Amino acid sequence: MSESETKVGILQKELDNQKRIYDRLDVAIEKLTDVSNSINRMLAVHDEKITRQEDAIVSAEESIEIRRIELS
Repeated sequence: MSESETKVGILQKELDNQKRIYDRLDVAIEKLTDVSNSINRMLAVHDEKITRQEDAIVSAEESIEIRRIELS
């Protein structure tokens, strides 16, 4: 085998290694995208729950104030 054939073989092997790395990066990016979407959905649900809790607190405070006025 000549020196140039050896160099070509080494370059092909390095290229194959880089291809595997890029494939792994693609998979990692897809997983990160899925996780990001899940987190966004979870945050939206929690934000909705917080909003409902705040509304319930305002309603309870209004009821307390009405009762306080009735007792006065």
